[in-house]
Amino acid sequence: MSWQPYAMAAFALVVTGAVVALLAVAEFDRGMVYGAGIGFGVAMLLMLFNEFTTRAAFRDPRKAAALGHVLGGFLLRMVALAVGFLLLAFTGIGSPVTFALAFFAGVLLSLGLQVYRYGRGPRPAATGAQAA
Repeated sequence: MSWQPYAMAAFALVVTGAVVALLAVAEFDRGMVYGAGIGFGVAMLLMLFNEFTTRAAFRDPRKAAALGHVLGGFLLRMVALAVGFLLLAFTGIGSPVTFALAFFAGVLLSLGLQVYRYGRGPRPAATGAQAA
């Protein structure tokens, strides 16, 4: 067995522990809970979207498709962070700081999962003999 599942489990525990410790130190109010929930929810929606698009990008034999996917995903995450932060800052629905922290934790978990799943490259398609 490879070391990667253990590294991913340790990474997930460290990120989760850091977020829990940070939020335990801060005094909770309703806005902070809303901001953290919205931030983590947006990060998980982007992770779900990323799963579908990553599979399609890695089916293309050109490396430009995978590179474009990585750069486009980075840009999409930065736009989502900026828009979410500004919306929460100007509407007052939740705390923009806890939104950013929870979004960051969700993105780190998403990227860790992506490295684990696609770090060895795309899996080849099953041939006729393997599929039967």
